[in-house]
Amino acid sequence: TRPSMLRPHDVPRALRASASRASNHRHRSLSRAAEALLRHVDDVRVKVKAPPGHSEVELEITLPRDIPRAVLDVKIFSDHMRVCTLDDGVAVVEGAFPSAVDVDGCYWEKELERVTVTLEKANRYDAWEKVLESDLPPPGDVTVTCKCYFDVSVNGKARGRIVFGLYGKHAPKTVENFRALCTGEKGLSAKSGKKLTYEGSCLHRIVKGFVCQGGDFTLQNGQGGESVYGEDFDDEAFGISHDDAGVLSMANRGPNTNGSQFFITTAPAPSLDDKHVVFGRVLEGMDVVAACEAVGTESGQPLGQVAITACGELQLSD
Repeated sequence: TRPSMLRPHDVPRALRASASRASNHRHRSLSRAAEALLRHVDDVRVKVKAPPGHSEVELEITLPRDIPRAVLDVKIFSDHMRVCTLDDGVAVVEGAFPSAVDVDGCYWEKELERVTVTLEKANRYDAWEKVLESDLPPPGDVTVTCKCYFDVSVNGKARGRIVFGLYGKHAPKTVENFRALCTGEKGLSAKSGKKLTYEGSCLHRIVKGFVCQGGDFTLQNGQGGESVYGEDFDDEAFGISHDDAGVLSMANRGPNTNGSQFFITTAPAPSLDDKHVVFGRVLEGMDVVAACEAVGTESGQPLGQVAITACGELQLSD
């Protein structure tokens, strides 16, 4: 069985005489918030061609009618672009890029109602999987519907309690799995014979400045664990970012392989977005999370034992 884990961090210019060169505007960086990706008006279609590992990205913009070239204003900056009509100044396409482009290598062409914008990535290996706002999953609901806790010890010494708020409206199946593993109410597993609970398990992988990972209550080494449903279950919902320390998310072996393993971020980790299901956050006890992280290493192999000595569910009012 492969271990549940976090996937790694998402880690010749041709001149065309007939093409319009992009204005060489330099501009301050824009926010990289998900809302800032390219967006377009309803009667405009945008098709993106961004093959992995290629230096060029092509945006094929289809306008609702053949707008004269002289009326179009296409401005391309290192981190964003804007296409508008000069007669009314309305932007038909605008927003930020997933990563920087080399403005000198960008250009655009027009044929009838179709405008083709070619962008040259500053780094050809940057991922442009999501370019349009419409590519993003709908935003998640971060309403806390229940609360659970871990009492944690480090090297046998009690360090305190971590209290989690869980997003049951966003990922109800994921939340119920975690909640039931905190209470231990499901009893013994018919699959492993182990009690279905996080109590007594450890945080087996602690990467400083990244995550604390646990939930393998069957083997205690990242190779095991299981859900209360008896099998892996699908990724339920994305749309909530790993944008801060204290985010609670599911570890996996790839798409749709959720079991019992989870992780708590100790720093922003946006590279994990849309790969791991966020289902809660730390409400209290970030000092305890910090104590756990203190025995972590760059490799993830802890220098000490971090154990969940007790766990359960709390009243929302607690």
